[in-house]
Amino acid sequence: MRVRLSVLLCLFGLPAFAQVATAPVIPPAPPAAPALPQSVSELESRLSTVESDLARRANVLYRLQRAGMLPVAGGFDSMLAHLGRIQRLERMLADGVAARADLRASLERQRAVEVERAAEQARQAEIAAAQPPDHGLNSFFDPNYTPRLPVAPVPQQGMRLRDRPARTFQQLRGRLPMPVQGSSMINDASREDGQGLEFSAASSDVRAVAAGTVAFARPYGRYGSMVVVDHGQSFFTVYGGLGAVNVRVGQSVFGEQSIGRSGETLYFEVRRGSRSLDPRSWFGL
Repeated sequence: MRVRLSVLLCLFGLPAFAQVATAPVIPPAPPAAPALPQSVSELESRLSTVESDLARRANVLYRLQRAGMLPVAGGFDSMLAHLGRIQRLERMLADGVAARADLRASLERQRAVEVERAAEQARQAEIAAAQPPDHGLNSFFDPNYTPRLPVAPVPQQGMRLRDRPARTFQQLRGRLPMPVQGSSMINDASREDGQGLEFSAASSDVRAVAAGTVAFARPYGRYGSMVVVDHGQSFFTVYGGLGAVNVRVGQSVFGEQSIGRSGETLYFEVRRGSRSLDPRSWFGL
């Protein structure tokens, strides 16, 4: 066998032999790579592993290629195995280079995504910091909000709130009584996203303009000490700038019942859900 191999090398030289030796059995394809992780740290870890594998395989391939035809001494089968190992390593290196390129592209995209996400979170934090504390007020202005009040069943008529006026708040449009008694200056005013009226009536008795239930009674941002009365069907009246409050949340009040005393001025709003309404039309002004 060795004599036959020597004759082949002498007659055709190394290039001819290399052509004969390029027909080893092709090894099975490597398993599909797992799905790429999504975080930057995981992508960086995976990229580091791929680059380490590339460096190791490149080093092994370099040593095998430097060995040249040394495995000839082991016979024809040894030579085929040697060339087969070189081919497998070359293919694995090519696959590794492609995987490294994909990982680098994914890493750059993920870094851009995380930078944008962090910027958006910072913007949302700035917006939240600029908002006044809610203290639960917005829930009362939600059109879908249903106050937790005592209820009594009515046969064949479902449920009704106790102490609700027979006439709805909407039917009182244009006929509401003033929240403060006596003569006072009335000016258009606004607080945050609402439009309302200011009554110049220092230390005057403040009265609910219609029957309802106290939904809010505490200080709130630019409104100062404030009372919100729920009149049903998502209608609310807002009384801000109070110097004193003498009602509590959940308490039922009747029309023109005292709810507190004004400070320097009384600020008043009518709302339906989260939308403020023109208060002048409700007083017939």
